[in-house]
Amino acid sequence: MKKKNLLLTISILLLIFSCKKEEIKTDNIYKFKKYISYTTSGVISVANNIEINLAKEVEGWEANKEISTEIIVIKPHVNGTIKTVNKHAFIFIPDEVLDADTEYSVSIKLNKIYKDTPQGFKDYTFQFKTITPNFNIQTNNLQSYSKEFQ
Repeated sequence: MKKKNLLLTISILLLIFSCKKEEIKTDNIYKFKKYISYTTSGVISVANNIEINLAKEVEGWEANKEISTEIIVIKPHVNGTIKTVNKHAFIFIPDEVLDADTEYSVSIKLNKIYKDTPQGFKDYTFQFKTITPNFNIQTNNLQSYSKEFQ
């Protein structure tokens, strides 16, 4: 009986500790100021694009051109396209609206954008959250001006 209780206790503890959410560490934008000047942050609409402004121009980029989606990783995964805004900014355009009340983590692979990126600056990770929908609709009873007119 003691073995059974011990086994039950151990399995419950394993279940509790295995269900913890993986904590994603974001990077300090001030540490990456030579590479990143702005990213989407805070709480945004589910219909917004994800914006990234780079501090330096990127050779070969032209305005409004589609580029490879391999330069970013989004968790939870979102399908979409990346378009350049100019030589130092791009946006990720999701194929569908983002999930409501969801925290997203985006990692930018700076080593795929800039060729000579030092070891500690190869990836930059940031987070944002989407809005929780919240609205009320109130309707009053129908009223008429008279019995003959509705």
